[in-house]
Amino acid sequence: MPSHSIWRSMGFAFEGLRYAFRSQRSLRIESIIAGFIVVIGFALDISRLEWVIVIISIFVTTKPMYRERANVRMLLDDVE
Repeated sequence: MPSHSIWRSMGFAFEGLRYAFRSQRSLRIESIIAGFIVVIGFALDISRLEWVIVIISIFVTTKPMYRERANVRMLLDDVE
């Protein structure tokens, strides 16, 4: 049985995201570009299939970097 509630776990997740945004310049740049792409998608009124392609493309290109940052954060926590 987990010792943390789901809300506490979500708090930890958001704290990690906040830490990553403060410390990782590339994450901020990637997020701005992804947001810009989404805004352009709305402006161009793209189809559902095109939205699926855009969202998958964003996740495919950013997921490895998020995973790497999470691993670094876990290693930093072990050191402290």
